[in-house]
Amino acid sequence: LLRDGRQVLITGGNDGFGEISDTEIYDSVADSWITTFSLGSEMNQGRQNHTAQLLPNGKVLVAGGFTALGTAITLTESFNLDHTTWQVEGSVSQGRANHSSVLRKDGTVVLIAGETSSTELSLTETLYFGSTPDSGLTSGASPRQPSIDSLDRSLINHAENITIRGSRFL
Repeated sequence: LLRDGRQVLITGGNDGFGEISDTEIYDSVADSWITTFSLGSEMNQGRQNHTAQLLPNGKVLVAGGFTALGTAITLTESFNLDHTTWQVEGSVSQGRANHSSVLRKDGTVVLIAGETSSTELSLTETLYFGSTPDSGLTSGASPRQPSIDSLDRSLINHAENITIRGSRFL
């Protein structure tokens, strides 16, 4: 759901032949679809099993995912609805897919758990965004980095809420 509350951004996926970089916007008021390709822009990296998170500045951050060959993607990018463009934001230290992303009160995004092509991840990574649009991101540990005490992936049902216990969450 985009910031106007009536549009939804659909990104990437798999078309049966591999990961795709297609992006579409659904307008619920007009009951219509538009591809960002027709507006001159699509994601820089095709991906599947990724997350998309609406940021306070109105952009949508896309992080992680797999390529068709099962490689976990480190590249992050954002969609700017005002200009209908995609912009590379940077890279995370650990590529991941099938993870969760959470927007914290301070505007940072935490990527939680997930997996690489060969390993299940229990670690988190925080992406920091400035207060102005188009600011870069950095990743890695800092005093604000959340610390998860325990996370049992076998108990996670993706259709339900989960509780994570730890410290330094905002």
